[in-house]
Amino acid sequence: MKIVLPGPVAEQLAELAKAVQESPSTLAARIIRHGVAQAAKDGKIRPLRPAQAMVVGRRSTGRPSWLEPYGGDQAWRKRIWGEIVALHGRYPKSPRSAQR
Repeated sequence: MKIVLPGPVAEQLAELAKAVQESPSTLAARIIRHGVAQAAKDGKIRPLRPAQAMVVGRRSTGRPSWLEPYGGDQAWRKRIWGEIVALHGRYPKSPRSAQR
């Protein structure tokens, strides 16, 4: 989902994010979640229903998806590496270094 903010509001968001040492997108998501939760609490929208658990792509080996399949799997390595790079892009600082 993309949200477009007017320049001055985007600047204010960037300033707030810097003050709390978060990325602007993370802070914006937190602010939006809070606003939606408050609207549900006030009865303006329906409250969220608990999500149903879904099992997708279960292997017959019973091995968890985050563990490499026995014997190795190049497609698995490519997918996992892509997920690691995406997480690093979203959270470039470790929680430990962000607290300093």
